[in-house]
Amino acid sequence: MERKSTMFGMTVLAHVKGYRVTPEGDVMTPTGNTRKFCLTPDGRKSFTMHVPGQGRAYPVLVHQLAAVQKFGMEAVKAAYCIRHLDGDPGNNHPDNLALGTASQNAMDRTPADRSAHAKKASEVLARKDWAAIDADRAEGMGYGRLAKKHGVSKGTLSYRYSKSGKCRRLENR
Repeated sequence: MERKSTMFGMTVLAHVKGYRVTPEGDVMTPTGNTRKFCLTPDGRKSFTMHVPGQGRAYPVLVHQLAAVQKFGMEAVKAAYCIRHLDGDPGNNHPDNLALGTASQNAMDRTPADRSAHAKKASEVLARKDWAAIDADRAEGMGYGRLAKKHGVSKGTLSYRYSKSGKCRRLENR
């Protein structure tokens, strides 16, 4: 799976322009100045970079830039995700970063963090108005339109309306 997001594109541009991440996690500009960073809602570090001619600043995730330095552009571009081996998304030390799968990334969390994450995800689904979604599905609405209208992923809908999903739902009643 190749990364094609605008955010990763900004990481590529930052690397080409000469931005670097020190082993301590500081971001250095091409002129040797230290950049300040901010935290994303999920605890990842980012900084903004102005792009000439664009008239705005774009975010760059520090762990992506550090991974490009460690593994190379092509390896990171081809990777599914960048893992933080200690489960701390703010720790961008090169020894703490690895390329891997979403499953491996989830297993890097502590058991308590994995449980809390799963609970939060299931609470979001529980708040959905499944009666309205079921009614729209019965009227023939497809997964794409259902997903857009109700804010549920097509994968969740597929699972819910698949044979295995129906069996599990019946067992839980």
